Amino acid sequence: MAETVLEFKNLTLGFKVGSQIIPVLNSLTFDVRAGEVLGIVGESGSGKSTALFAAVNYLSENARISQGEILLHGQNTLALSRTELDKVRGRRIAMVFQDPTSALNPSMSVGAQIAEGVAHHTGLSGDALHELALDWLQRVHLDGGEATFAKFPHELSGGQRQRVMIALAMAMDPDVLLMDEPTTALDVMVQARILELVKELSRSANIAVILVTHDLAAAAVAADRILVLYAGEIMEIGRSEAVIQHPTNPYTMGLIAALPQLKIRANPRAIPGSISRSPDRFSACVFAERCEDVQDICKTTRPALIGTEGASLSRCHFTDHKSLTVQSEKSAEKVVLSSLSTEAPPILECKDLNVVYKRPFSLSAMFSRQERKGFHAVHDMSFDLYSGQTLAIVGESGSGKTTIAHTALGLIQPASGQFRFNGKDLASLSAAELRAYRQQVQIVFQHPASSLNPRKTILDLVSRPLRLAGMEIDAAHKTASNMLNEVGLDASYHTRFPSELSGGEMQRVAIARAFVTKPKVLILDEPTTSLDVSVQASVLQLLARLQSERNCAFLLISHDLSVVRQLADDIIVMRNGKICESGPIDQIYNAPQHSYTRDLLSAAPSI
Repeated sequence: MAETVLEFKNLTLGFKVGSQIIPVLNSLTFDVRAGEVLGIVGESGSGKSTALFAAVNYLSENARISQGEILLHGQNTLALSRTELDKVRGRRIAMVFQDPTSALNPSMSVGAQIAEGVAHHTGLSGDALHELALDWLQRVHLDGGEATFAKFPHELSGGQRQRVMIALAMAMDPDVLLMDEPTTALDVMVQARILELVKELSRSANIAVILVTHDLAAAAVAADRILVLYAGEIMEIGRSEAVIQHPTNPYTMGLIAALPQLKIRANPRAIPGSISRSPDRFSACVFAERCEDVQDICKTTRPALIGTEGASLSRCHFTDHKSLTVQSEKSAEKVVLSSLSTEAPPILECKDLNVVYKRPFSLSAMFSRQERKGFHAVHDMSFDLYSGQTLAIVGESGSGKTTIAHTALGLIQPASGQFRFNGKDLASLSAAELRAYRQQVQIVFQHPASSLNPRKTILDLVSRPLRLAGMEIDAAHKTASNMLNEVGLDASYHTRFPSELSGGEMQRVAIARAFVTKPKVLILDEPTTSLDVSVQASVLQLLARLQSERNCAFLLISHDLSVVRQLADDIIVMRNGKICESGPIDQIYNAPQHSYTRDLLSAAPSI
C-alpha cells in the first residue's frame, strides 16, 4: 500500500459569529496516499473547501478548531508557526484555486510567475530556473515554447489559465496537490484534458491529490477514491467504483439521482430541502430532514461510520437494509419529447448571420491585413426557433455561442445577415420597438451573482423590467411577488439582497426576473454553471415546468451535454464560429455524424 502523505484526524472546526460558534466540520477523519487522487464531493456548504483551506491554515481569523490534527508525513500542520507554514505552503502542499483569473498576477507573464514561485522556495536561478518553468508549461500541454512563456493571463483561455495554475503548483515538486473546483465553468473538451492531466501528474510525480468538486461525474472520472461530505460530516468514503455503482448512503444516492444523464433524456431528481445549519445537528443524523427513508432513530441518534459489503464506509443506521439498495436504483421517469408543430411560422429566425469583432487601432494593424479585417466570430449561421421549442447551441469556449445570444438581443450588430422576430428584422426596429422587443426576448445570464444589482432587494430586482415598461409600482410589485412564488421563493425573500441568497436561490431570482414580462423567447446562457447537482436538478425542473405552462421558446447555450440532453429538443454543434452538425437531440446523441460531435460526447464525464 502506498505511503500516507496527508491525514486528517478528528478535525472539528467552526467559525465564531458574534458570541456563537457555528460548527462547520465535525470529527473529520480521512487520509490521502502518494500517487492517489481523492475526490471530495457534496453540495455547496458541505465544508469541502474549508477542509482544504484548513490543511494549509488559510482559514479566516474567526475560525476555531476545537479538536483534531492535520498530519503531513506525521507533522501536525495546525501547530506550525507562521515561518514554518511559509515553508510548507506551495513547497510541500500546493493549491490550485477555483478561479485562475483572480489567482494569477495580471501584470506578470505566466512563465515569470512559475519561475518566481520556484525561485522563492528552491533558490534556483538563471537558465536552470527558466528551463524548469518552460518545461512545466510543456508538461501541462501548453505548447508554444517561449511565446507561451511570455504571454500574460488575459491572453490565454480559461482552460489554458487553469493549466498554468497546475504548472505553477507542480513546479514546486509538492507532496500534496489541493484542487478546489478546478474544472468549474470549463467546456467538456478542456475539462476532460484537465482531469486526465490530474491523473497523469498524480501517477508520474507520485504525489497525493485532493480534488474538491460538486461534479460527481468529474470525480468518478478522475478520482481513485471518493469521499462524500454533507453538512460537515463524512457520509460515505470508498473506491470510486464502489461509491458510484453501489452507494450505501441515502445522501450519495440522492446526489447520483440528481445527475442529468447523457445516455437518456430523464428528469433528474432534486434532493428536497437544504443543508441544515443547526449548531446541534451532529447529535443526530445530519441528513435526516431531507432523507426519504428517515426513521425515528435517525432524528435522535447519530449514526457511526461503519464498513459495508461494498468495501466503503457509510454513515447510516440502515446501510445493510435492502430498502436502501432499491432507493439507489430509483431513477426519474424517461421524458417523452413533445411533438413541436412547425406549421406556424418560427418566432425567431437567424438567417446567414456573420459577426466580426473589429480590432482596436494599433501600429501592427496598419501593416497586417488580417488584423484590419478583425476577428470573424460567427460564420453564416442560420436556424429557426419555434414557440415551445428548446434549441441548444453547444461547443467549446470561443466557438461563438454567446456572441449569437448577444446578437439576438440586439447588443451586437452583425456584419451581415439578420435576426427576425415574428418576421420583422431587428435591424429595422426603432428605439421604442427595440425596448418592446426586449420585453419579449429575455436572457438568464451565466453568473447570477454578477447580473443582479447587489444594492436592490429581490422584489425590486424582479419588478424592475415591469417598471421600465411603464407599470405602476404597486402593480409591478404584485406581479413580481406572484412570479417569485412560481419559482419557489415566498414573501420572506422580498426584502433580502442577492448576497443573502445561495447560488441556486439567486438563479431562481434571475429566472423570475426573465419570466416576469411573459417573454416569447428566453435565452439561457449556461444557466446551471457552478451549481451543485441537487440545485441544478431543481433549476432544470423549474425551467421545464415554466416552459410547459407558458409555451415559451428556449435558446439554450451550454457546455454541459448532460444538461442539454434533459432540456433540448434540437441541437446545433458549433466550432470556430461555424455549424458542424445540427438536428433533433436524439439523432445527434445516438448517431453523431461529425467527428467533432463524437469528440464532444466522448469527452463528457459520466458515471
